[in-house]
Amino acid sequence: MKKIINSLAFFLLGSAVGIGVYSHINISKPVTSFSVSTPEQKQKNNRTIEYCVKRFPTVASFEEIYNLKDYPDRSKHLLVLPHGGILGSLSSKSDLVELQEGDKITYYHTQTDPNSASMIQIEKAIETNNMS
Repeated sequence: MKKIINSLAFFLLGSAVGIGVYSHINISKPVTSFSVSTPEQKQKNNRTIEYCVKRFPTVASFEEIYNLKDYPDRSKHLLVLPHGGILGSLSSKSDLVELQEGDKITYYHTQTDPNSASMIQIEKAIETNNMS
């Protein structure tokens, strides 16, 4: 009888150690895996919009819109201008953006350089429409 109790105690102790080691190994791993964009990726993907927000803090409002019915294929990051224009990036993988003003849609291919022709065109469009 004493052997059975000792065997059972040894088995329970071994099980507890095994469970503890298994739990320690699995707790150090994430429960679920998911991808997170780094600040560098976010800045690269939405740099035109972020640049315009910094350049026009008083005339443009930055809105992050979820479940946007009218723009299912667009990025969730849109720059909504006071006159109703919307500047949105079309893809997180490209620098193509669109400036929508009523029925008029203008597409720009942006570059990192804020002095590039396309960035200057976007600035002029924003300034022109905000003055009217």
